[in-house]
Amino acid sequence: MIKVIGFDLDDTLWAVKPVIIGAEVALKAYLKDCLPNVDFSQERLLTIRKQLLEEDPSLSFKLTVFRQTLLTRTMTDSGLETSQTEQLAAAAMAVFLQARNQVIFYPGTFAALSELAEDYILCALTNGNADIKKLGLDHLFEFSLSAEQVGAAKPDPTLFEAALKRTNIKAHEMIYVGDDPLLDVDAAAQLGIRTIWKSNPKKQSDLITKPDAQIQQLSELPAAVAQIIERHC
Repeated sequence: MIKVIGFDLDDTLWAVKPVIIGAEVALKAYLKDCLPNVDFSQERLLTIRKQLLEEDPSLSFKLTVFRQTLLTRTMTDSGLETSQTEQLAAAAMAVFLQARNQVIFYPGTFAALSELAEDYILCALTNGNADIKKLGLDHLFEFSLSAEQVGAAKPDPTLFEAALKRTNIKAHEMIYVGDDPLLDVDAAAQLGIRTIWKSNPKKQSDLITKPDAQIQQLSELPAAVAQIIERHC
């Protein structure tokens, strides 16, 4: 019996690329206005990013901490006082995160989630740093877990295992919906979780594990869930 449906967020419920581009533009404008004398060029940021990852590889999945640390280090290297840089970096991150959560949902998303939320526990399991409250999804999702919170990014099983533990269910009692063949479909299936692939033709060749169902549009999701239940439960 299916009790929980988990969701990836970026590129599953919305297209992430334009969102990140918009957030980067907002951040750049803010920094230029507040700190016009600090060099935030792409070349310099890439150099500091490399340094930070060499110092602490775990930052690769701590997206919010990583970006804020990057901003802080860039400011500090420019001669600003540490106490000042921490406050400025936090304010800059608030600007970025506000824009990062301004998404355009794929058609049919809210209708599908609303229908499923009537019968199942819905949750978000993401490697990203989208916020279900800022997204207006917190009335549909009972909880959200990120790689940053659990200390490991998909395809590591930790994120899925944390959701199973939190809901006190077995793997076969959960369906996971995602767009990435490796990070979402294969990673969840390895634990025995049922999977629905939000298909992307560009990633078709990456499929290792056949999903239990496949959809093109979010409006197809309730029917896909019903199909899995009919076949396996």
